[in-house]
Amino acid sequence: MPKAPVSYIAAAAAVEVVSDGVPKKRIQLLPLGEVKLRDKRGTFHMSAEQARAVVEASRAYAGKADMVIDYDHQTFYGARDGVGGRAEAAGWISPASLDVEADGIWGDVSWTPAAEARLAAREYRYLSPLFIADGATRAIRFIRNVALTNTPAINELAAVAASQQTLETEMDLSKIAAAAGLTAAATEGEIVTKVTALAVSAAALVAASQKLGLNADATADDLVVAAAAKPDAEKFVPATEVSSLKGEVEQLKKEALETKVAASVADALKLRKISPAQKDWATNSATKDFAGWEEFLKGAPVLVAAGEQFGHLADPPNPEHHGLTSQELAVAASMKLTPEEFAAAKPKEA
Repeated sequence: MPKAPVSYIAAAAAVEVVSDGVPKKRIQLLPLGEVKLRDKRGTFHMSAEQARAVVEASRAYAGKADMVIDYDHQTFYGARDGVGGRAEAAGWISPASLDVEADGIWGDVSWTPAAEARLAAREYRYLSPLFIADGATRAIRFIRNVALTNTPAINELAAVAASQQTLETEMDLSKIAAAAGLTAAATEGEIVTKVTALAVSAAALVAASQKLGLNADATADDLVVAAAAKPDAEKFVPATEVSSLKGEVEQLKKEALETKVAASVADALKLRKISPAQKDWATNSATKDFAGWEEFLKGAPVLVAAGEQFGHLADPPNPEHHGLTSQELAVAASMKLTPEEFAAAKPKEA
C-alpha cells in the first residue's frame, strides 16, 4: 500500500461546549468551507461533498469503536515516546451520529461525569478535532479523534479547545482501503473515489430512511421491509376514486354486452334460429352466458312453420309431448329446453 504525505492537525474551535452551564450533547467538529487556523499553519478546506467523504472515512477509521474525546490530545501524544500522558477519556462520539449539516460536521457526545464537572467549572471550554489532511492539496481526509483544550485555533467552530501542533508524517491508508472494500494495493485516488461514492450512497440511504419514517441509521434491509409495508401515497389512487372508476367500467361493460346481445338475438330471429316468442328467453340466456348462447346458435336448426316448404314432412302434434311435433321436439332438445318450456314459448295459433 503506497503511503501519502499528510498532516495531523490539532485545531481547537472558538465555540463553547457548555450552554448555560450544561455541556452540549451535540457538537460541531469541523466547519464547511475554508478552515482557517489562527496560527501560521495556513488554511484547509472542505466542501459539502468532501465533508460527506470525511464522515465516511472517519467512520471507517473508527470501525466499531466510538471516537474518543480526551484532554489535550493525550490519546495521540501520550502514546509517543518521551511524551507520556494518561489519555483519560472526557467523552465518546458515536461514529453513526456523525452527520453533515448546513454549517459543517456534527456528532452526538456522551460525556463522562468527570468531564461534565470540569466543563461546568469552566476548566475546559473548547473542542479540538485532530484531523488528517493532505499535505499538498490541504483537503481534509478524516477526523482521528477529538480533545478538550483551552486554546482555540479554528475561528469558525463553536468553543472547545485545541492544541496547536502539526506533525508532518506519512499515513498508511491500508485500514481505510480495507474498510472501503478495496485491496491493500489501492491508490490514494481510488480510495478517495470509493469513499466519496460511499458518502453519496450513505446520504441517499439517509434520505430514503427519512422518507419512510425510519431512523437515519436504518439498514438497507430495514428500508426494504418498510418500503414493502408502506405504499407510496403518490403512486396510489384514493379508494373513493377507485370505486367510482370501477363503477364506470362495469357500466360500460354492461352496455357493451347489451348491445352485443341485442344484435345477436336480432340475427337469430332473422335467420329463424328462434321464434319471436323466444326473444325474451334468448335475450336472458345470451346475457347470462354469451359464449353458451353462441354455441347454441351453431347447432340450432332453422325453424319451419307448418305449410312451408318442409311442411309435408312434418308429423302431427303429439299430445303426450305438450302438443309438439317431432321436429319441434328436436329443436327444443337442441336449445336445451324441455318440451314444456318449448311449448310455453311457442307462438299461439290464432
